[in-house]
Amino acid sequence: HLLGWGGGTDGRWLSEGGGINPRWQRVGEQIAQLFPLGYGATEASRQNPRVYLAEGLALALRDRQRLNTQDPKLERLLAASLLAAGFWRNFRAESDAR
Repeated sequence: HLLGWGGGTDGRWLSEGGGINPRWQRVGEQIAQLFPLGYGATEASRQNPRVYLAEGLALALRDRQRLNTQDPKLERLLAASLLAAGFWRNFRAESDAR
């Protein structure tokens, strides 16, 4: 499952440092480090790492400049990972190898 927890009931979500493979785990770990900095757009995103990622990703897709101003580290992370074409290369092969 791309949110990181693999569909199980006890795994960590991507926003909590989880990941389906090492590439995703590195992204998840970085998101988990950024969340406590408190740069979420709303009170909910400052209280819940899942909301932090969801709102940050939505803002990156809608108004990337605003995200860059508000939470530049998250904007750079998303630009270099989930929103980068290169991040998705060989994804299927990595997942199948699992």
